[in-house]
Amino acid sequence: MSPHQRPADRPADRPGDPHGRGHAVVIGAGLAGLTAARALVNSLDRVTVIERDRLPQGPGRRPGIPQARHTHTLTAAARQGLEHLFPGLGQGLIRAGAVPLRVPQDLLLLGPHGRLPRFDCGLPLLGAGRDLIDAVLRERLRTDPRVRFLPATRSAPCGPAATTPSPACGPAPTRGAPPTPRAPPG
Repeated sequence: MSPHQRPADRPADRPGDPHGRGHAVVIGAGLAGLTAARALVNSLDRVTVIERDRLPQGPGRRPGIPQARHTHTLTAAARQGLEHLFPGLGQGLIRAGAVPLRVPQDLLLLGPHGRLPRFDCGLPLLGAGRDLIDAVLRERLRTDPRVRFLPATRSAPCGPAATTPSPACGPAPTRGAPPTPRAPPG
């Protein structure tokens, strides 16, 4: 069975359905939001990612990620953690244009006493812009039918604090109205 398939004996998540595993809403489609969505998706029926910016197809600049213009590096530990959530991610990033680096062998580093000597100390990094890293993670999540993206959407409170409808939560409750009764189980 594919990890994206729902077992046949578990019904779809419906409000009030005691057999569903639930729905999570993640606010933000940056690195933290994308990794949170991936971590949640195997425990829940659905995950909705709300993002204020429009999401480009592939790498592209977004107003909400101003630091994306410079190179970011994934350390071995960061890559290992991301590989746990997104198996094969390192090779996917390299195919998309990320650059493997060895520190300090592949970099010119200037310290307080001058240049650091270049040698192989076994510290591998992966260099890429945030727009590339985010795009590869986003495309991985887009292939999962349990994940839904709501780009160009502002987040709003859900539940009793909601005053306006939210695409992730449904219509806002009417203030002062009694809660909708649920049918007794069974």
